[in-house]
Amino acid sequence: MPEIVNLPENLRSALRTPGRGGGVDIALTAATRDMRSEDIAEALRDLTNPEALAVFNWLDNAAAAEVLGDLEPDTARYILSNAPPARIADLLDRLPMDDAAWVVSEAEPARAAVFMAQLQQRAPEDAEEVRELLTYEEGTAGRLMTDNFARLSEKLTVAQAFAEVRSADEEVETLSDLYVVEIDARKNETLVGVISLRELVRASDEQIIGDIMTREPISVSVDTDQEEMARQFAKYDFMAMPVMDREGFLAGIV
Repeated sequence: MPEIVNLPENLRSALRTPGRGGGVDIALTAATRDMRSEDIAEALRDLTNPEALAVFNWLDNAAAAEVLGDLEPDTARYILSNAPPARIADLLDRLPMDDAAWVVSEAEPARAAVFMAQLQQRAPEDAEEVRELLTYEEGTAGRLMTDNFARLSEKLTVAQAFAEVRSADEEVETLSDLYVVEIDARKNETLVGVISLRELVRASDEQIIGDIMTREPISVSVDTDQEEMARQFAKYDFMAMPVMDREGFLAGIV
């Protein structure tokens, strides 16, 4: 495994490998083998912008999506201005929607409009969610939240709740806390409680979630800024926190 500290130079050397296509491909594969997306994103920061773009364009879509969400803003803006719009739209569809919203916000307005138009064609629901996130001010809970989290009904038994957890989308942000909701006819979600996975493990199978959950959990609003969120996380030692919309319904978690 290559050393992380040498990754920028390894990538630069790989791009300069003599010969066409195959040699560079082999060298880049060797340089990035077993590297995490965060490490690759950090390494791209230390390359020239054209070098960073070349490495980014070489990555397959799955890897590129992960790297895109971790890029430094300056590197991200250059790549977003020069990479094919159709590919960026495909990557947005692969990202968590809060990361996708950040990517769109970093692009020049004209390019952002193109990305969103193509995302609308590929995944209309994702495009709508990104647009909604972008209505909130940068640095607020509304901009940073995700709605990809585990939900439970208070009527479930613990055994049924475990079945729900096991079948949860593998991309949910966290399973450390499980949010108990009531959904009305308009699909608005009212947060009625929260239960930690630890509490669930220690409960007996026949217990009812509504009897053992914590009611009136601490939350933030979509307009809460990052500084206040940081204070709340530090004060209560939370891993995640529910975010309420301006009408008092559950909008997501941060």
